[in-house]
Amino acid sequence: MRYVYHVDDEVKIVDVEREGGELRVTVDERVHKVKAQLREGGVTLDVDGKRLTAWVADNWVGIGSAVIALNKADKRKRRAAGSADRDTLSSAMPGQVRSVLVSEGDPVEKGQTLVLLEAMKMEIKVAASHAGKVAKVLVSAGQVVERGQLLIEIAH
Repeated sequence: MRYVYHVDDEVKIVDVEREGGELRVTVDERVHKVKAQLREGGVTLDVDGKRLTAWVADNWVGIGSAVIALNKADKRKRRAAGSADRDTLSSAMPGQVRSVLVSEGDPVEKGQTLVLLEAMKMEIKVAASHAGKVAKVLVSAGQVVERGQLLIEIAH
């Protein structure tokens, strides 16, 4: 099965094939042998002989203290309702807003961290998908957010 994701500015092609009790996972032409064991709240992986614990949801993967947001290539940008000139940034998972680093009207650069979230004892940086200006800040520090909840609107 083939998956195509945007991770930051890179397109990642992931092919997954079952080989006996293992998975053969190819990421950008690098082949990995993977054994996976589901457990409560996550999955234990044996990747090329190295044991990792991962937490996986629809559009993110957490491994150790790293969190990687995955955006399916055909759904990369979500437009704000009724607005063709704004993009929205949403929470990848339930958590708590630790800090909002911008205000409405602030200019932002692509990749700039705008909001810091905490979820499952991990810090998650929500970054600008493009350069622009903050149109709306929809959350505040200390607020609990749900997966998919809108955080920031950025005007082009």
